Amino acid sequence: MIVIATDGDPVTGVLHGYARTLVASLETQVTTWLSGRHATGGAIAHALEMRPGQPVFLFGHGVAPPGAGFRGACGKIVLDVHRISWFLADRVVVGSFCDGQQLGVHARRIGFSMFGYRGPLAVPLWPRYVPRMEEAALAGPLHVARRGSVEAAAAIAARSYARLAHQLNSSSSWTDFMAAAVIASNDPTHW
Repeated sequence: MIVIATDGDPVTGVLHGYARTLVASLETQVTTWLSGRHATGGAIAHALEMRPGQPVFLFGHGVAPPGAGFRGACGKIVLDVHRISWFLADRVVVGSFCDGQQLGVHARRIGFSMFGYRGPLAVPLWPRYVPRMEEAALAGPLHVARRGSVEAAAAIAARSYARLAHQLNSSSSWTDFMAAAVIASNDPTHW
């Protein structure tokens, strides 16, 4: 499997940390790990070309509508509508980035399946909540990595986010309430 995680701002820094945890837990299954500034457009394209058909896990920034795609470490769009038929056909894709629906709508036509997020992927930046959300953020990707379906991964991730939001809402802390609202807004789905 191919794992790609950009890192260049607070949000991608958190997602990069989650990707490191995924790689550490699945070490023997990961054939390519592109991380941080090494996750450039050229490196991503090369990894996808060299390993056709392998599942790909993307952690970073998506492209807001009406655009579509995934941004490389340089901030440029690496996977857009014109390139996905070349790079994503016959793959399972895990998209831990905002606006995954912009790529997901092309899945059936191009021939890939995808777990991802509809709309924003809300990532808490408060240090106290980053590790608490890790389990929920990795629930779907881990299920797919263990050869589970993207449909089941979306359901598992949704339950995991809901469970964490419920735990935080049970607290008497206003910061827990705020974090719960952020975390509950995540909308994992599949295509």
